[in-house]
Amino acid sequence: MLTRLAILVPSPGAIPLFVVLTTSIWAGSAHANLLTGNPLDDAWEFFGNSADPGIYAAGSSSINFNLYRAAFFVDSPLTFGSPNWMSRDVVLGVGGVILSASGNDARLDLIRFVTKWGTPQATFSPGNVSFSGGAGGAGSLQLATLGGNLDPNLSGFLAPGLLHRFTDNRRFDGTSSVLLANDDFGRFIYLPNGPNLGSFQVLINISYVQRVFGLPAPQEYTAMVMNLQRGGGARIEAIVLNTGVPEPGTLTLGMLIASGMVVAVARRRSIPTTRT
Repeated sequence: MLTRLAILVPSPGAIPLFVVLTTSIWAGSAHANLLTGNPLDDAWEFFGNSADPGIYAAGSSSINFNLYRAAFFVDSPLTFGSPNWMSRDVVLGVGGVILSASGNDARLDLIRFVTKWGTPQATFSPGNVSFSGGAGGAGSLQLATLGGNLDPNLSGFLAPGLLHRFTDNRRFDGTSSVLLANDDFGRFIYLPNGPNLGSFQVLINISYVQRVFGLPAPQEYTAMVMNLQRGGGARIEAIVLNTGVPEPGTLTLGMLIASGMVVAVARRRSIPTTRT
């Protein structure tokens, strides 16, 4: 087995990120803390396409993207820049690779992520994905960015290739959507394709969510909704069934770091619109 890791040098205030550039698959697991911003490169499990029946849920945006999923244990809180992300915490991940988009639907200066993480009581289905309406179930979380967060024309924007916290975090308490002051439940990373979004990975630490709020809460094998939205305008929403944690023996990022196979790099990457 040969694995190479890279340490991206962050801008001030960004969370340092250990990134796996290439890896082999160990013990049948294809996804364990592999974070480059492109789930295809990181061998996350393919789930489907945003236009597939049963996955497409709402919206008229022209963005078409493939969806991927993953689950893994945290091995080192250092990776995520927070002591709240503890060893053996369970993290769920959903990623996407943009295949096509028309007009300005996928432009980084306009687009935002809205992720809706359901509980076992979630009723997400095509046409029924309203977080504030309770479709995620009591205890569900919505982790999102705000318009302009990814705009490279603005100072302080959240740069590509680095791990960031979501800037708009909410919990459905069974009655209404409550804005959370705590922004430590999730992370995201993305890569550009010219002026547009190219690919992304979003994460939620369900162990930390459950330590803070108890149950009900998002869990393994529950559904989530991935919403790519152009500001407050056109959107596309897709339903993803989360997977579960890897079997014992799966590589974790901390184990790879401990192996000493670390290569330092400081470069940004962009991806092609389509892959062969």
